[in-house]
Amino acid sequence: VKEFPATANVISCQVSFTGAPSAVKVILRGTIDTINWFLLATFDTGSSGASGDIISSTGVAVIAALAELVTLTGGANPTVSAFILANRGG
Repeated sequence: VKEFPATANVISCQVSFTGAPSAVKVILRGTIDTINWFLLATFDTGSSGASGDIISSTGVAVIAALAELVTLTGGANPTVSAFILANRGG
């Protein structure tokens, strides 16, 4: 969970992976109360997502975000990393 010092309405997540997995899916979620989480964006190798790609959401104010790994299939000792960045936008 990445909490922000102030509400953010531009949230990006860079997803990287190693080990040549055949499928990776990561969901970027946001919250305004740290209890209820909702979908902001989805990374999916089944939809042409490649390692190092960035997914983003704009126009929805949140106080925190998280990246949820929902699919990791195949590969040789695969790893997945997700880095979240947010700002207030303009």
